Parts: sequence; structure tokens; C-alpha cells
Amino acid sequence: MKARQSLLRSLAGKARLSGYALVELLVTGILIAVLAAVLSPTLNTAVRSSRKSKCISNMRQLSIALFAYAADHDGYLPAGAGNPDPDKQNGIGWSIVLQKLMEVPDQGLYRNNPSDVFICPEYKRTYASKSIPYNTYLMNVSGSTVTVSFRLGQCSRPSETILIAEAGPTGSSGVCTSGNVKTSNYFDWRHLGDVQNVVFVDGSLSSLSKSATSDADFTAMLTNLRK
Repeated sequence: MKARQSLLRSLAGKARLSGYALVELLVTGILIAVLAAVLSPTLNTAVRSSRKSKCISNMRQLSIALFAYAADHDGYLPAGAGNPDPDKQNGIGWSIVLQKLMEVPDQGLYRNNPSDVFICPEYKRTYASKSIPYNTYLMNVSGSTVTVSFRLGQCSRPSETILIAEAGPTGSSGVCTSGNVKTSNYFDWRHLGDVQNVVFVDGSLSSLSKSATSDADFTAMLTNLRK
């Protein structure tokens, strides 16, 4: 009799432990789900902020290369296109000039390396295709044609004039030849909060907000280039 009662008490205790364990697992699962829902926007913001920082780093490297080129060419930057090259009869664009200067491997029309300095890590927000675009940055050559070089000393407002901007689908050719409005497909406000990074002629970098930058101001930042 006593053995039977002892067995029943033992089985009841195990049942209670199993019940508690199940409840604890359910509660833990619910807590994890709630935390994931709460933290997901924060994690997404952190990831996009990291991409923005990498983009800024890319643009800083490109601007340093441009200024290094200018230092060796009497203050002239490479033209948007048609720069002399022994391997190309029609010349090469500014990005290819920098590729050679920076010793970045030429990967053809479409690149396979998203860590490339010419590719913004946030590019997928604009370029939905599987192929990585040739260039997600453009050089401002407003006021002239793409084959005419620009001399840094020509710009009277270097701290207010864009040299490199973020290219949209139309601007992926790598140049902007006129003072396009900010809403044109030449430019891409792809970062968190509708922001794009830019490099000014004086070498400074800034993150411009689309909502805080008027069409007139943005156009002026482009057309100031040769004034």
C-alpha cells in the first residue's frame, strides 16, 4: 500500500514538473517573439546606418583619388568621359581613371563584388536587378560636356558645390552634365530618411536630406561648378 502511494506521489510530481516546464517554454517563446518584434526596427536602422557609413567611406576614397589626380595634372580633374588611354580608342570615363589610379581590378560592365569602392552597399534599394550596377556614384560636370576637364580653381564656391553624388538609375553612367532637379532619376536618396551622401569640391562630405533640400538649392549646388 505504502509503495503504491509513494509511486502515485512520484508520478504526480513528475506531471507537475512537466507542466511547469511546458508553461515556461511557452512564456519564453512569447518573450522571444515580443523582443524580436521590438528590436527588429532597431536592428534594421543599425544595419542601414552601417551601410551609410560604408558609403561615406567609399566617397571619401574616391574624392581623395580625384584630388590626387588633380595634383598631378595642374589642378585638373579627369573628364567625365573620353580621358586618353592607350587601351581604349575612345578614351575612358572618370571612374575607370580612378580604377587605374587606385589599382582596383576592372570587372567589366557589371561588377560581381558589392564591397567595391564604386558600389554603395545600399544599392539594392535602387537597383533591383540581380546584376550589380557599374557605378552607383556620379561626378558632377555641369556647365560643360562630359569630355571637358574641370579645374578645381574654376569653382568660386567649393564648399557649396557638389563634386560627387549618389547616382540613380539614369545617373549610373557616372556623370551629371546639367543642373538636374533633386527628384530626377540621376540622383538617389537611398539612405535611411531619404538621404544621399555628397562630396563637395572642397573635399568635405555631407549627408543631404531630400525633404530639407529644395530643388533650387540642390540645382545651385550643381550649377555652381564653373562659376
